[in-house]
Amino acid sequence: MKKIEKFLDLTSLTVTGQTVGDNLSKVQPRNSDVIRSIDDPVWSEGALAVLKGNLAPRGAVTRHTVVDNKDLLTASFTARVFDSTKAFMEGLEDGKIRPGDAVVCRYQGPRGGPAMTESLGLIINLQAKGIKDVAVITDGRFSGWTKGYLAIGNVCPEAQVGGPLTLVRDGDKIHIDVPNRTLDVDISEEEMARRRAGWTPPDQSHVRGTLLMYAMTALQADQGAGWPVRWSDRDG
Repeated sequence: MKKIEKFLDLTSLTVTGQTVGDNLSKVQPRNSDVIRSIDDPVWSEGALAVLKGNLAPRGAVTRHTVVDNKDLLTASFTARVFDSTKAFMEGLEDGKIRPGDAVVCRYQGPRGGPAMTESLGLIINLQAKGIKDVAVITDGRFSGWTKGYLAIGNVCPEAQVGGPLTLVRDGDKIHIDVPNRTLDVDISEEEMARRRAGWTPPDQSHVRGTLLMYAMTALQADQGAGWPVRWSDRDG
């Protein structure tokens, strides 16, 4: 906090009974490789990047600083598409995923999950198989431990509501450019329209109770993936 003091509201009262400024006035900053100074950051930009493009018109999120192979941050991949984590596991066991692939695991978002599937298992199982130099793209979420991999989550809009992720097929080329914050699939608008005309959302008749209400009404990830206003206390 001392190192970012100039960005803080020093008048805020704290649990010590004193203000932030009072507390920090007693602190002597030390040079450290763990907590670096503003002039000597570990990274010159934040650890998260929001990507946009025809595959994620409303954005997708990646932790680009943890990727081991930095060449992947600006690269083209071959899509390997799975409609569930179960289908992904089966494809992984059958040897369908290879370096240079973009693993697309869809229908994992707020409505498709439902409740937005934790997709960290995709990374863990790729790691267990020793498969690297792939991209992982999903409308689900990652809790954090994606170290080493290019994992892109929170793709918006999600596949369940007809987002472009649902139009991707095996063999399509996906272009990722993290420095320029883009995520695109090499499909023309005409081809997208043709594929969309033949698409229907997956059946969710097995979903029951509160999860069904959520699956029918949840906001997209870029809106917080919560209940719409009409379900909140603001409506009484």
